[in-house]
Amino acid sequence: SLEIEKLKQTLSEHLKEKESLKQKVALLTNDFQKEESQNIDKELALEKQVVQIVLWYLNSGCSKHMTGDRSQLVNFIQKFLGTVKFRNDHVAKIMGYGDCKIGNVTISRVYFVEGLGHNLFSLGQFCDSDLEVAFRQHTCFIRNLDGVDLLIGSRGNNLYTLSLQ
Repeated sequence: SLEIEKLKQTLSEHLKEKESLKQKVALLTNDFQKEESQNIDKELALEKQVVQIVLWYLNSGCSKHMTGDRSQLVNFIQKFLGTVKFRNDHVAKIMGYGDCKIGNVTISRVYFVEGLGHNLFSLGQFCDSDLEVAFRQHTCFIRNLDGVDLLIGSRGNNLYTLSLQ
Protein backbone atom coordinates (compact mmCIF):
# COMPACT_ATOMS: atom_id res chain seq x y z
CA SER A 1 0.00 0.00 0.00
CA LEU A 2 2.98 2.28 0.63
CA GLU A 3 4.14 1.45 -2.87
CA ILE A 4 0.71 2.31 -4.28
CA GLU A 5 0.84 5.69 -2.51
CA LYS A 6 4.30 6.34 -3.98
CA LEU A 7 3.03 5.41 -7.44
CA LYS A 8 0.01 7.71 -6.99
CA GLN A 9 2.36 10.51 -5.90
CA THR A 10 4.67 9.92 -8.88
CA LEU A 11 1.68 9.81 -11.25
CA SER A 12 0.37 13.06 -9.79
CA GLU A 13 3.77 14.73 -10.26
CA HIS A 14 3.99 13.46 -13.83
CA LEU A 15 0.51 14.76 -14.60
CA LYS A 16 1.42 18.18 -13.15
CA GLU A 17 4.65 18.19 -15.20
CA LYS A 18 2.69 17.19 -18.32
CA GLU A 19 0.22 20.05 -17.74
CA SER A 20 3.09 22.50 -17.19
CA LEU A 21 4.74 21.34 -20.44
CA LYS A 22 1.42 21.71 -22.32
CA GLN A 23 1.18 25.32 -21.09
CA LYS A 24 4.78 26.01 -22.15
CA VAL A 25 4.11 24.55 -25.61
CA ALA A 26 0.97 26.69 -25.92
CA LEU A 27 2.91 29.84 -24.93
CA LEU A 28 5.77 29.04 -27.32
CA THR A 29 3.31 28.33 -30.14
CA ASN A 30 1.57 31.64 -29.48
CA ASP A 31 4.91 33.50 -29.41
CA PHE A 32 5.96 31.80 -32.65
CA GLN A 33 2.69 32.74 -34.37
CA LYS A 34 3.07 36.37 -33.24
CA GLU A 35 6.66 36.44 -34.51
CA GLU A 36 5.62 34.86 -37.81
CA SER A 37 2.81 37.40 -38.19
CA GLN A 38 5.25 40.27 -37.51
CA ASN A 39 7.67 38.86 -40.10
CA ILE A 40 4.88 38.70 -42.68
CA ASP A 41 3.97 42.32 -41.87
CA LYS A 42 7.63 43.32 -42.31
CA GLU A 43 7.83 41.48 -45.64
CA LEU A 44 4.67 43.21 -46.88
CA ALA A 45 6.04 46.60 -45.81
CA LEU A 46 9.27 45.89 -47.70
CA GLU A 47 7.35 44.84 -50.80
CA LYS A 48 5.45 48.13 -50.72
CA GLN A 49 8.77 50.01 -50.59
CA VAL A 50 9.92 48.51 -53.89
CA VAL A 51 8.83 51.18 -56.33
CA GLN A 52 9.01 50.73 -60.05
CA ILE A 53 10.19 53.86 -61.81
CA VAL A 54 8.84 54.21 -65.33
CA LEU A 55 10.52 56.63 -67.72
CA TRP A 56 8.63 58.46 -70.45
CA TYR A 57 10.71 60.23 -73.10
CA LEU A 58 9.55 63.58 -74.46
CA ASN A 59 10.02 63.19 -78.20
CA SER A 60 9.70 65.90 -80.83
CA GLY A 61 9.93 63.35 -83.65
CA CYS A 62 7.06 61.24 -82.37
CA SER A 63 3.63 61.96 -83.88
CA LYS A 64 1.57 60.32 -81.11
CA HIS A 65 2.02 59.32 -77.47
CA MET A 66 2.92 55.61 -77.43
CA THR A 67 4.10 52.81 -75.17
CA GLY A 68 5.00 49.16 -75.49
CA ASP A 69 3.91 48.55 -71.89
CA ARG A 70 0.19 47.79 -71.80
CA SER A 71 0.19 48.03 -67.96
CA GLN A 72 0.81 51.79 -68.23
CA LEU A 73 -2.65 52.31 -69.73
CA VAL A 74 -6.09 52.51 -68.15
CA ASN A 75 -9.45 52.60 -70.00
CA PHE A 76 -7.71 50.54 -72.68
CA ILE A 77 -9.50 49.95 -75.98
CA GLN A 78 -8.08 47.03 -77.95
CA LYS A 79 -8.32 47.86 -81.63
CA PHE A 80 -5.87 47.48 -84.50
CA LEU A 81 -5.15 51.04 -85.64
CA GLY A 82 -2.49 50.38 -88.24
CA THR A 83 1.26 50.43 -88.02
CA VAL A 84 3.98 52.86 -87.05
CA LYS A 85 7.36 53.08 -88.77
CA PHE A 86 10.45 54.11 -86.83
CA ARG A 87 13.60 55.85 -88.07
CA ASN A 88 15.40 52.49 -88.18
CA ASP A 89 12.70 51.30 -90.65
CA HIS A 90 11.25 48.95 -88.02
CA VAL A 91 7.46 48.63 -88.37
CA ALA A 92 5.22 47.82 -85.38
CA LYS A 93 1.48 47.31 -84.93
CA ILE A 94 -0.64 49.82 -83.02
CA MET A 95 -2.88 47.43 -81.06
CA GLY A 96 -5.10 49.94 -79.24
CA TYR A 97 -5.00 52.96 -77.00
CA GLY A 98 -5.78 54.10 -73.49
CA ASP A 99 -5.09 56.76 -70.90
CA CYS A 100 -1.91 57.19 -68.90
CA LYS A 101 -2.50 58.50 -65.37
CA ILE A 102 0.29 60.50 -63.74
CA GLY A 103 -0.86 61.63 -60.31
CA ASN A 104 -3.99 63.69 -60.96
CA VAL A 105 -3.08 64.27 -64.63
CA THR A 106 -4.52 62.03 -67.35
CA ILE A 107 -2.79 61.82 -70.72
CA SER A 108 -5.42 60.55 -73.13
CA ARG A 109 -5.12 58.56 -76.33
CA VAL A 110 -1.78 56.90 -75.70
CA TYR A 111 -1.17 54.21 -78.32
CA PHE A 112 -0.14 50.70 -77.32
CA VAL A 113 2.52 49.67 -79.84
CA GLU A 114 3.44 46.00 -79.77
CA GLY A 115 7.15 45.45 -79.12
CA LEU A 116 8.03 49.11 -78.49
CA GLY A 117 10.76 49.16 -75.87
CA HIS A 118 10.19 52.74 -74.68
CA ASN A 119 7.44 55.05 -73.49
CA LEU A 120 7.20 58.12 -75.72
CA PHE A 121 5.25 61.34 -75.21
CA SER A 122 4.72 63.35 -78.38
CA LEU A 123 5.49 67.06 -78.01
CA GLY A 124 3.22 67.75 -80.97
CA GLN A 125 0.31 65.89 -79.36
CA PHE A 126 0.77 67.93 -76.15
CA CYS A 127 0.76 71.17 -78.18
CA ASP A 128 -2.29 70.04 -80.19
CA SER A 129 -4.07 69.54 -76.83
CA ASP A 130 -3.60 73.24 -75.98
CA LEU A 131 -0.69 72.56 -73.65
CA GLU A 132 2.57 74.46 -73.53
CA VAL A 133 5.88 72.60 -73.40
CA ALA A 134 8.76 74.70 -72.06
CA PHE A 135 12.38 73.60 -71.90
CA ARG A 136 15.11 74.83 -69.58
CA GLN A 137 18.70 73.62 -69.22
CA HIS A 138 17.89 70.76 -66.80
CA THR A 139 14.09 70.73 -66.69
CA CYS A 140 11.04 70.77 -68.90
CA PHE A 141 7.49 71.79 -68.03
CA ILE A 142 4.16 70.77 -69.52
CA ARG A 143 1.66 73.50 -68.62
CA ASN A 144 -1.93 74.35 -69.29
CA LEU A 145 -2.83 77.69 -70.88
CA ASP A 146 -3.12 79.28 -67.42
CA GLY A 147 0.57 78.52 -66.85
CA VAL A 148 -0.07 75.78 -64.30
CA ASP A 149 2.63 73.09 -64.36
CA LEU A 150 0.92 69.74 -64.97
CA LEU A 151 4.06 67.66 -65.46
CA ILE A 152 7.73 68.37 -64.81
CA GLY A 153 10.50 66.43 -66.50
CA SER A 154 14.26 66.39 -66.20
CA ARG A 155 17.16 66.26 -68.61
CA GLY A 156 19.79 63.55 -68.62
CA ASN A 157 22.06 62.39 -71.46
CA ASN A 158 20.51 65.14 -73.61
CA LEU A 159 17.07 63.52 -73.28
CA TYR A 160 14.13 64.98 -71.41
CA THR A 161 12.20 62.39 -69.42
CA LEU A 162 9.28 62.17 -67.03
CA SER A 163 9.69 59.69 -64.18
CA LEU A 164 6.52 57.97 -63.00
CA GLN A 165 6.42 56.10 -59.71
